[in-house]
Amino acid sequence: MVAYLLNIVKLVKNFLKKYWAVVIGVIVVAVFTGLPSFLFFQRVGNDFAGVYPVNNGDTLFYLARTQEVFDGHKAINHQYFWEHKNSTYAQARGAEYFFGFIADIFHISLPALQIIMDFVSPAIIFILTYLLLYTIAPHKYAAVILPLLTFTLAFGGITKPMHPQLSLPILIIFLIFWVRFIKNNQDKRFNAVLAGAFFGLLFLTYHYHWMFAITLTGIYFLILLLRQDWLNTKYYLLMWGVAVAAGIPYLLQFISGAKVPYYAEMLVRIGLYHSHLPETYPRLAVALVWLAFFIFFARYYKLEEKPAAQIIASLLIANVLFPNHQLITGIIVENANHWAWMPLFIFIISGHYIFWVISRQQEQERKRAIIKKIMLAILFILIIAPAYRFSTFTLQPFLQLYADRSSAGFRPASPIDTKNLQYYSTIFDWINENTEPDAVIFSDSRLMSFIPVYTRANVYNTEYAQWLPGSDQEIIERSLLTKFFDEDAYVNGEFQVEKFYNLIWAMTRQTEENTHTILDNYGLSWRLRYEPKYSISQEKEKIQAVYANLKIFGWDINLLKKYRLDYIIWDKNFKPEWKLDEYQQLSKVYEDNNVAIYTLAR
Repeated sequence: MVAYLLNIVKLVKNFLKKYWAVVIGVIVVAVFTGLPSFLFFQRVGNDFAGVYPVNNGDTLFYLARTQEVFDGHKAINHQYFWEHKNSTYAQARGAEYFFGFIADIFHISLPALQIIMDFVSPAIIFILTYLLLYTIAPHKYAAVILPLLTFTLAFGGITKPMHPQLSLPILIIFLIFWVRFIKNNQDKRFNAVLAGAFFGLLFLTYHYHWMFAITLTGIYFLILLLRQDWLNTKYYLLMWGVAVAAGIPYLLQFISGAKVPYYAEMLVRIGLYHSHLPETYPRLAVALVWLAFFIFFARYYKLEEKPAAQIIASLLIANVLFPNHQLITGIIVENANHWAWMPLFIFIISGHYIFWVISRQQEQERKRAIIKKIMLAILFILIIAPAYRFSTFTLQPFLQLYADRSSAGFRPASPIDTKNLQYYSTIFDWINENTEPDAVIFSDSRLMSFIPVYTRANVYNTEYAQWLPGSDQEIIERSLLTKFFDEDAYVNGEFQVEKFYNLIWAMTRQTEENTHTILDNYGLSWRLRYEPKYSISQEKEKIQAVYANLKIFGWDINLLKKYRLDYIIWDKNFKPEWKLDEYQQLSKVYEDNNVAIYTLAR
């Protein structure tokens, strides 16, 4: 027994001796992302009653989607509105299924599991990134240092649930087997099948990843055809065949989802926009500079026939084509926001390979030595510049998670400090014990963002509902009616569009400004003969028309019955001005901790 334990200790010592840098990197990245949650529990202490911190604005959205599985709605069509449970939603749901499966296996609540994932996912992503970089070019320390700096100083932690916490590992594993398939002459079929399997999983998890994978693999397939490499072409077709077979459930779901009413309106709300212009000119410029530099670099060092160089070239070409496919297709799918971090990830992969090639050069000639230093300087600039720019809007918000934000304001799309919201637990207990599944709750925006995560109830409205099935009119009506008890909400006729920026066209307006409207600054808009379609003023006009139509029926509390409504919760701590006791149509059924719950007479 003693000899067995000594042997284990020896193995651990040998492992740490060989991979100590990787172990340190894993610990740093995991702690960097997860530490704000640890500090939260220290601050709240014994007052913690089960309401977990929300360190990312998307957390409640994705946890609510996962909760739908436990609520018996495994299709996850609409996690908020009772009226749309049967309206097929085309977004993949594999990540939510997996997250719910883990929560069920370990008998842990979804919010608690998310806190754990804030430690676990960054560690897994770091290890996989190390393996990917080392597979492309075996420089052990560069493969550690680059992702270490990327996932901390550049990314500002990896706090977003599902994407990238669950979908990015699948993409990286696909890339690992794809690279192995290209570089290794052995086990071609094995690597092709596994690459295809994880490619297929991308269909089931995140559409930005599988669309990028199609672009990337398509580019390399053209390289195979140009080289007339028929053997690898055969295995490549095998990889695609496995991917399509694995992705069939998503493809069928997508076809069904495209047939639901108001699908076109929903696509516009989530950022689909018709244009043949680049979505962001600076990112396109950086992508082109990177591609041009690598072409020069590969030609200088005569790497054109090297499989690894062709892999990097494919990545950099895909980084130009995929975010700018609208130049050909005319359809923008909001890459600027949802795919913002991927170009930097590609630059890190490319930079690792370039650094490895340069570090292996042994030229003694002075001219070549100078060129080598120039290459390293250019590489440093090409990595640092986009990394610094990206960190300016990721690192600073993340570092704010380390501070006590209990006095901060509230916006559903932002991190929420729940230190002083522990009294919510009694509200959730009451809902779970006294209401039927799928009961609809009306409350303030903050509370309604939590209810679908901690209970089986639905809500009357939430800011995130605009991304889900439903018409523009319904989204606007629910948003207006949610402000029913805020007496001065619409006095100035502005409808809080600037403040409540994500009503219907925020994503599309952002794209419109990035493509067409920005050209006004350079006097070029006249050449396009373009009139804005999604401006703030046009959104206000649309909201005004809906508001006027609602007032035709009388601005009375019974107007709330336009959509299913079972209970109204008045959190006097957050909305003391509501004064619900003045409405005779309301019957109080509960009150505690300065929170009252009512039913509305039918």
